[in-house]
Amino acid sequence: IYSQFGENYAPLEFKQDRYKFSYDAIKDKYLEDAKKTTTNDEFYALMMKFVAEFKDAHTSPALTNASLPDRAKVAFLGFNGIRHEDNLLVKSLLPTIAADSKYPIKVGDKITEINGKSLKDAVDAELIQYRNLGFDQANYSYHFNKLFNRVSTTNGLPKETEVTLTIERAGKKRSVVMPWVVKDVVQFQKEQADATTKKTPPATDQD
Repeated sequence: IYSQFGENYAPLEFKQDRYKFSYDAIKDKYLEDAKKTTTNDEFYALMMKFVAEFKDAHTSPALTNASLPDRAKVAFLGFNGIRHEDNLLVKSLLPTIAADSKYPIKVGDKITEINGKSLKDAVDAELIQYRNLGFDQANYSYHFNKLFNRVSTTNGLPKETEVTLTIERAGKKRSVVMPWVVKDVVQFQKEQADATTKKTPPATDQD
């Protein structure tokens, strides 16, 4: 990583001048921090944070999760969405969530707060350190959905075991406490793929 930035990163001087940092100082700091890591995930997180220092939308680290178990974990709540103004608009539920279940979130809901914070504040506090595009609005659009879907090798697992969400539906808001579900990435992917297959009706021949 250091050779990539120190020798091949064209806007290095520009970034140092714009964001008022010293590349050598950052390098020394992260070398010392690396010595203190004790797990792969801690080391991966450090690499993510180092690259985020440059606030560059066109430059990011990429770690491909292994196809073997016990390499990475995912923490999820069960839904995906897109940014809608300052909220997350829920667009889909995970395939493993049955349509007739008592799951408290529905497609079309808006998530307005997480643990009493606006989504913007939560992104600034928790996710910018892992990936910074250099522009606040771009960061919010990129990270809003990732607040609710965390991967140990990408944006770190949440420290708490449950989360309080403020949900807006039909103009009314309510709070819901939900547990973080943490699973091995390989197990998670298999479960979602199996559930998707079961929900997809088999193809039929047309005469």
